[in-house]
Amino acid sequence: MYARLNIASVIFFLLTGCATATLGDKTAEAELKRFAGKDATVSLYVCREDNFSGGGIGTEVFVNGNSIGSLKRNTFAHVELAPGDLSVFLRRIGIGHAGGDSGALKVSAKAGDVVFVWAGPAGFMGPLTVDNFPSTAEAHACVQKASYAVK
Repeated sequence: MYARLNIASVIFFLLTGCATATLGDKTAEAELKRFAGKDATVSLYVCREDNFSGGGIGTEVFVNGNSIGSLKRNTFAHVELAPGDLSVFLRRIGIGHAGGDSGALKVSAKAGDVVFVWAGPAGFMGPLTVDNFPSTAEAHACVQKASYAVK
């Protein structure tokens, strides 16, 4: 009986306790959800969908080796960057952080571009993945439903 309770507690902790994200200002979030690019920079969004798969896995987003924020499900991070080649990857936070980091997604962007990257675990508690969204509409929908996460 107690063994089942302990196992259930550990599973609950893994699914809910590991994911942390600091939420940003709601005014800034509303502005970011307009998807207005700037002429001299690249506007990069990294969005983690609101799905149960790996919901407790906290992830830190790195762009060109610099952290831009921590994500949990149903959050997005944003950064303005100089045009050129970008490298985006995720690092697992918390229990099991030593394994499962994503590979790097390479993106080439020019001034004024608005770039979207999908982020999350591959399957239930699987390795982290960064990828392109199937469409701009799906990328916009992910960000519209999500909360803005900051560093």
